Amino acid sequence: MIFINLPIAALLLCLGVYVMAAAVQMQYYTPLGPGPGFFPFWLGAMLTVATVVWTGKLYLERTSPIKEDLIPDRGARFRLLFVLAALVAYILLLERLGFRITMLAFLLTVLYGPGRQSLLLSVTIAAVGSFGMYYLFHDLLGLHVPFASIGVLEDLGL
Repeated sequence: MIFINLPIAALLLCLGVYVMAAAVQMQYYTPLGPGPGFFPFWLGAMLTVATVVWTGKLYLERTSPIKEDLIPDRGARFRLLFVLAALVAYILLLERLGFRITMLAFLLTVLYGPGRQSLLLSVTIAAVGSFGMYYLFHDLLGLHVPFASIGVLEDLGL
């Protein structure tokens, strides 16, 4: 089992070191606070340390063979594919329908569909999640979020 994990560990270690090296090329700190290289550097450092710890743990612990219940059952595979399909639809529709409508539909689909939540709870979380995140990102943080490119939705300000 350890031989399967070693290439993954090597890949993650290289990724962490690469992110740190790329972050060093960016400005680490500005007069206003952390610069564009601050977050990637520490993210790469955490990935590198976590990979070293994980690899050490693999060598120190005995590995057991893969358990039979590792592969999810048919219902779990369906839910996984459902969520992945919803995510792909979200990505494809984001520029067309805008952030608020697409996020609302995505959250509602994922929560009510395979999530098996009640309709009222799903609608509430989806509305707060989509419009609340829009308010947070666009209004409070001043970040750009996609607006709808369809005329009717544009006229509504979505």
